[in-house]
Amino acid sequence: MAIISQEVVTRVGRAHLAGQKVLLASGATQIESVEVALAAEAHAWFWRPTEVKKLLVVANRSFTRQSELAIPTKLRWLGGPTCFVRTLPCLAFGESQLAAAPEPSIDPTLWPLLSDLAEFPLVTRSANLSERLEWKVKILRRLQQKGYWIQNPHPFGLAEPLSSEQEAELVAPWLRQHLLPLADESQGAEIVCMGEPLAASLQMAGTPVSQVLSTTLAKDPATAPREPKGLKGSVKPSFAQ
Repeated sequence: MAIISQEVVTRVGRAHLAGQKVLLASGATQIESVEVALAAEAHAWFWRPTEVKKLLVVANRSFTRQSELAIPTKLRWLGGPTCFVRTLPCLAFGESQLAAAPEPSIDPTLWPLLSDLAEFPLVTRSANLSERLEWKVKILRRLQQKGYWIQNPHPFGLAEPLSSEQEAELVAPWLRQHLLPLADESQGAEIVCMGEPLAASLQMAGTPVSQVLSTTLAKDPATAPREPKGLKGSVKPSFAQ
């Protein structure tokens, strides 16, 4: 499990402070705390590949109140962060049996899109909790093996939508303080992003996006066959923890 250094904590804090000013100027009435931003970053660092080849920027956050960080989760079996935050690497996000968190839930297309990227079979919508979690962990591990590190475009889950220009303003300090240093520290990892709208905001902020991934699913989750049981490397969650 990767540990966040004090330098990264400082960079996240600086980017958060700059982004907070952008959100206040936009008229935002709810702004996440820096503690939430750091909790989301902890989940991202848990899935950091040994060799980072590509920073995968995905709009995968939803607004999380600071009080919600204390929502009990059943994530100890994973060996990583156990705090609840609405960010995709947090497996309790979108799984009510792992954390009794109110809406909003996760975008239902995100995991199938990551499954496509990982070249991994889909599960059906009727899959039970254990099957879904095993599937999600295998996707994240496969992406690790391929050198993908999932990153947010900025350190906030938004309660209110922004214009593309405002989002670019929000992305800019995160790019300077966080994404570009991570790319440099990873010996020149490429920055790729998921979806044209996000790519437009990143490029407006000056992000050197090397690839834009499609958000069109190659398979229909409702009809896709489930992965055969008993594959090597299966995950055995313990929901008592």
